[in-house]
Amino acid sequence: MMKTDMNNHRSYGLYIHIPFCARRCLYCDFVSSVSDSKVIDRYVEYLKKELSMKLKPDDIITSIFMGGGSPSVLPVAHIEDIMAYIRSLVDIGDIEITIECNPGQVSISMLHALKKCGINRISFGVQSLNDDELRLIGRIHDSKTALDSIAMAESVGFTNINADLMYGLPNQSIESFHRSLDGILDSGVTHLSAYSLILEEGTYLYENRDRYTFPSEDEIVSMQGLVLTRIKEYGMHRYEISNYAIEGKECIHNMSYWTRKNYIGVGLAAASLIDDVRMTNTSVMSDYIQLIDDGKLPVFEEEYLTREDAMAECMFLGLRTTHGVDKKHFYESFGIQLDDVYGEIHAKYTGLGYMVDDGKSVYLNDKGLLISNTIMCEYM
Repeated sequence: MMKTDMNNHRSYGLYIHIPFCARRCLYCDFVSSVSDSKVIDRYVEYLKKELSMKLKPDDIITSIFMGGGSPSVLPVAHIEDIMAYIRSLVDIGDIEITIECNPGQVSISMLHALKKCGINRISFGVQSLNDDELRLIGRIHDSKTALDSIAMAESVGFTNINADLMYGLPNQSIESFHRSLDGILDSGVTHLSAYSLILEEGTYLYENRDRYTFPSEDEIVSMQGLVLTRIKEYGMHRYEISNYAIEGKECIHNMSYWTRKNYIGVGLAAASLIDDVRMTNTSVMSDYIQLIDDGKLPVFEEEYLTREDAMAECMFLGLRTTHGVDKKHFYESFGIQLDDVYGEIHAKYTGLGYMVDDGKSVYLNDKGLLISNTIMCEYM
């Protein structure tokens, strides 16, 4: 049972997990499933109960992110209901509110409804504009549907649109990735998330990986290089390892994760972080419902981070961003100078040309971001 009083800390980002999909992708290891309307109806009912347990009238919600799964699989009436219920609990004002959508699961009428209930940012899981690549990873849309969905969102007035793009896909070439990248950037999106396929144990692609041909490490590095070159030509800048945006369109919600600000998650398997206490909800639907029926928060696991844990997390999350870790903020947070804790690590990687220390902050350059996993292991 969770001991932390989440309501002592009024400012946070809010994450809402919708664990349903039209069809599970072959690379996905997230908590998600294909469910019928009765299961979805009941889940939304209990999601609202959890919201009522966690949200209080004086709270300051800095952003809302509805992710999954695929929230766009919900009937739009459910999305409207969830947003209206949040507003009945808290005055959220004019904040960034994001919903993840699968291309092909949106319509003009749905998009108007989303906009009307206050959602102002859409993230489309495009992944590729090559139909063969989409088929091989189990996506339900094709390239035309993806571009049409982005165009529909723009036509109803959405001005903050992200597209997810993957590299390292089965049978993907540098040329096919280049075409997908240019096609997405040409569509007018204001934000791009470009990341490598990770073969997670237990997924279909992992279990059948010997049946596929994947790009080499050198080809993946070339694809990453293409992103860095092309985004500048479209007026975007890199602000995190895998994220690029037009100035002012950076994802506020995700930045709260990377800068270790408080966030509260609701729904199956959703995580929260409140002042160095991390809580994760159960991923079992029956347990989720039973715990809420018993008047308890549906928390499965609770972790109290030590000061050393929190400092290390500050580093390997902060170094994901191009701003890096601010030395003054580190001292204010932990009461010790950054260089006194990690000076040897920073001297090593600045000497090797992967890291920059400008006196005020430390951050990885583009060369360092390419080997960020290796560098971040130094802090763990």
